[in-house]
Amino acid sequence: MFIAKSEKYQLINLVGITQSELKKLAESRYYCCDCGEEVILKKGSCKRAHFAHQKNSQCHYFSEGETNEHLAGKALVMENAHQFKLKAELEAYLPQLKQRPDCLLEMTHAIEFQCSPLSYKKLWKRTSCYRRKGYQVHWLLGEALYPKLSQRYLTRLQRQFIEFSPRLGYYLWGLSVRKKQLVLCYGIEQKKAHWSGHFHYLSLEKWNLLNAFQEGTNFTETWRERQPLLAQTKLNRQYWNSVNYRAPSSLFQLQQFLYQKGLNLRQLPLIYQVPSLTDILLGEKEVVIRILLFEKLQSSGYLSLLELATIDQESEIQKILNSCSSLVSHKKIIALSCYRFLTFLEQVHLVRRENDDYIYQAPRLPVESYLKGKLENKVELVRIPLEYDMIKQ
Repeated sequence: MFIAKSEKYQLINLVGITQSELKKLAESRYYCCDCGEEVILKKGSCKRAHFAHQKNSQCHYFSEGETNEHLAGKALVMENAHQFKLKAELEAYLPQLKQRPDCLLEMTHAIEFQCSPLSYKKLWKRTSCYRRKGYQVHWLLGEALYPKLSQRYLTRLQRQFIEFSPRLGYYLWGLSVRKKQLVLCYGIEQKKAHWSGHFHYLSLEKWNLLNAFQEGTNFTETWRERQPLLAQTKLNRQYWNSVNYRAPSSLFQLQQFLYQKGLNLRQLPLIYQVPSLTDILLGEKEVVIRILLFEKLQSSGYLSLLELATIDQESEIQKILNSCSSLVSHKKIIALSCYRFLTFLEQVHLVRRENDDYIYQAPRLPVESYLKGKLENKVELVRIPLEYDMIKQ
């Protein structure tokens, strides 16, 4: 930590301190602003000057050691705030939350720079507290933690920090202290063999931090054109066949659900494979949502907005949501999945919108045959702001 109390109850801030000032400070004793325990002024050559608790400290906030990257990241945020004249407070204590963000900007933006593992329970609790009290929280992952295109899958920790925006799809932020830039990873998807996404970099020498967050969520572009849909569904089946005997537990649970419905993953109907099953949080389990939606459409002939708003309460959907640990609410995850599927059904004329209802339009042919004709020579197109469309190849 950079701030501690002196013996005279003065707050001592080590950010930007000179070596001569540091030598003078070394003659005094200092205490943690939270727990009151005596802390050590560390001024070694490997790390920035900072205060640290004694070993086995019971302090709730600062007992864990800070890495050099974490200390440097907090200093970088403060330097950026001073450069662009943002009101900033380092390690500000928020009594109504009993929390200390790494930095507080303009009194309402909590900056949290994460360089080490954090349990999802703690992450969600801290984020929820900020949001309930009207703070905007920005989680930034350190260089070792934010995603790299060279890795095959996102780790559980990386998924925890995923957020959602209609303009960006699934996204998360990183901070490169070494390059002094924000890293935005957006359009995050999971494909069968690897994850995919796009990167946008914003220099903190050119952007103030809050404007950088705003800029990162406002650009518009064409995002992705995928391969022909019928070829894609064929590849899905080949993949599911190949993992049949070594399927991950998530696929095994999905198979159990499908068996109850008289279906099989290796022969999954087209209606449940389009749009592509690329949701980074749901993966193939998105099939469960589609089956429940389509069954409701076929049985009652329509779906109301009220039914869509409460579909996340279905027991089968609750089961799949249990493994969706991220900063995105479960309602948003389900709403995005329903939107994509119902948009697709509209585009192939299996439903039409009428006021607040989706009306089912049964085709003359069997649904599978009907869709083969509709999907012939079609590819998917996803745009930013987030839109789903099918176009001719």
